[in-house]
Amino acid sequence: MMKQKTRQNKNKNSFSADLQQKKEKENAKKREISISPRIIKLMPFIYGALFCIISWIFLTYSNGDYLYAVQERSLFLDTSQFFEERTSVPGGFLEWVGCFLTQLFYYPWLGALVLVLLWGIIIALSFRAFKIPAKCAVLTIIPPALLLCSVVDLGYWMYYIKLPGYWFTGTVGFTVTVLATAGYTLLKTKTAAREAVLLLWTCLAYPLFGWYALLATVYMLIIDLTEKDLDTSRKAVRSVVAILSIILVPIASYYLLYSGTRMADMWKAVFPIFESSRVISTSLSLPFVFMALLPAIYLALSRLLQTKGGCSPICGKSGTLRFAVAQLAVIAVVVAVVRGGWYDNYNFHSEHRMYKLADEQKWEDVLVEMAANPGTPTRQMVMCKNIALMKVGRCGNEMFRYSNEGEPPYVFDSLRVKMVETAAPMIYYNYGRCNFCYRWCIENSVEYGFNVNGLKYLIRSSILSGEYKVAEKYINMLKHTTFHKEWAEHFEQFVRNPKLIAQNEEFKLILPLRKFKDVLDGDEGLCEMYLLNYFSNSQNPEPMFQEQTLVYALVSKDIDRFWKRFFQYATLHIKEPMPIHYQEAAFLYGNLEKTVDISKMPFDRDRILGRFANFQRASQMYAREGMSVEQMGEAMRPEFGDTFWWFYFFCKGVKSY
Repeated sequence: MMKQKTRQNKNKNSFSADLQQKKEKENAKKREISISPRIIKLMPFIYGALFCIISWIFLTYSNGDYLYAVQERSLFLDTSQFFEERTSVPGGFLEWVGCFLTQLFYYPWLGALVLVLLWGIIIALSFRAFKIPAKCAVLTIIPPALLLCSVVDLGYWMYYIKLPGYWFTGTVGFTVTVLATAGYTLLKTKTAAREAVLLLWTCLAYPLFGWYALLATVYMLIIDLTEKDLDTSRKAVRSVVAILSIILVPIASYYLLYSGTRMADMWKAVFPIFESSRVISTSLSLPFVFMALLPAIYLALSRLLQTKGGCSPICGKSGTLRFAVAQLAVIAVVVAVVRGGWYDNYNFHSEHRMYKLADEQKWEDVLVEMAANPGTPTRQMVMCKNIALMKVGRCGNEMFRYSNEGEPPYVFDSLRVKMVETAAPMIYYNYGRCNFCYRWCIENSVEYGFNVNGLKYLIRSSILSGEYKVAEKYINMLKHTTFHKEWAEHFEQFVRNPKLIAQNEEFKLILPLRKFKDVLDGDEGLCEMYLLNYFSNSQNPEPMFQEQTLVYALVSKDIDRFWKRFFQYATLHIKEPMPIHYQEAAFLYGNLEKTVDISKMPFDRDRILGRFANFQRASQMYAREGMSVEQMGEAMRPEFGDTFWWFYFFCKGVKSY
């Protein structure tokens, strides 16, 4: 009887255990996400296609102005001399290819398309090269995402990077690295050909691709070291071959081919180094460091995880909640890295748009872009705005309708941006200071290399200076580009027939500013301060030139100079109405110092007399409320920010650069 009861209890316990297991299995199934094996196999294509499409849209529509500026600051010539110059350094062929592809950003959509197609190739090859399972396909988008970050994270470093073709060298170099690694895996593990390939690859590829060739050698070595079927002695031999190749090939290349390169730089040839004469930035090199390390980690983990059922210990089984969370976590990290690295400063992108419009002589559009600025512009933008107003002849009525405060460019490190290195040639050229335009084009070219933008302003300034042979030399260079031949041929006509210069609309607006003795004095690297002193201290009967002396007298807030320039302007424009800002300054200075009798001047009743009375009442009211000068300025900006009075009292501490 007791045995029967015991048997019944055992059966009951067994039944309960089975029931509990069934419930757990059912709960596990509920937590699973139904993903068919076919979809798992397609995941590499899905992730690759989505990444490339999103990246292309991001580059084209959010960074198009920046990409266009990039190709203007680069140069590719279809000449043997240019090829020889580029290939005179280790990895020079990669630089040459990078320059060739960078010029495609003339059409931002085209350059971006080529870039993302190369990233797609990297993603496709990564599965073969780095032994990544299809279910972990999301990992393959990380290196291209780092390359995307390296393209959009530069900011003002774009003016100081000394690696030709930078925007494509990383992508093309890593594509070659992955391709070579994938090809290496096609060789049989135990064949002696692998030792020969390690040596030959390093010897032949290093002069072409620099450190990317050495990186591929490292990946090949890791593949051999993680092979389960390869004996220890074979691994040791390949390790010796690879390590000696990495050490000795750059040394031999230095003595045989590249003695002009520093020995210490041989192992980092074509690796992006971010340094100017004033600062070195290591943060911008990090995407390339992580890009190089990740595949090595993939290779090491791929062998380890194969003994534990693929990448299940990390990613979870296909179709589980853990699997989905792991995929989403990687995507979230990728998005965060790209978004965090993207230099999306509004003024930076607006500067590029304004510069392009100014280069195309679209001055009304420059003013539209300036008016759209939601915050404080940079001093470069203010200078560009002043040039546009000069060109359209509305300085006296509109120069204070736009912000005149200006601020230095925003930088994420200690880089010191100087206007002479970003926009001075364009600014000097449009103010007729062709010697300074030419000087800074040459100085920047010596430091950072010739580029399309620099050649254009060398041509323009040489033509206006009458240096036609010099202009022809640079025109011939530009005629060897892909997208700027027509521009060069257009300006070539002025070299062939100088009489056409006075008839050209662009030159017509600069020639009046050149009626002086053009000598090369010093600006001490401060473009804006030089022009401020130059115009405010100049006297010239040419109406366009003379008005700029008055404009800069206003900006400098020099009362004595203002009155001299004001009366000269009134004499030159005796039959024209006095512009409103000049009236504002005359009325203010006349009331402040009483040195000039303004009682008989015909000031505008509403816009000057009535509005100045309102300005005084508002300032007195805010002063009684105990506001500081800064607080008063902000409070009065909406009503009076477009007047010279507001500029005179509240726009202070402006720093040029």
